[in-house]
Amino acid sequence: MIPSLIVQPIVENAVKHGLQPKEAGGSITIRAVELPACIEVCIIDDGVGMDLENNHPLLLQACERERIGLINVHERLRAQFGCSFGLTLTSTVGAGSCITIRLPKLRNQGGE
Repeated sequence: MIPSLIVQPIVENAVKHGLQPKEAGGSITIRAVELPACIEVCIIDDGVGMDLENNHPLLLQACERERIGLINVHERLRAQFGCSFGLTLTSTVGAGSCITIRLPKLRNQGGE
């Protein structure tokens, strides 16, 4: 089960900052994988990418952040599930980005 308002801001970020700057547009793929210890949901775009080495959105200080959507999602997940969970980013300038949401496996209550 994915908490509310987790995937939407990441997809919105991919459209606004990844695909809109491209003249030819692009695509977004959402993929979920069940692993032995967790669930990973990947939002992958073939947009403009970003330079994570010099401008990583999850590592910037609060006063340096222009976009707070990703860090808000990351911090919410870590607060709810612990520091083993949250977001990871990979990106290549000119080729796109992948944001992975790492969630714990939660068993449904009541046997559903």
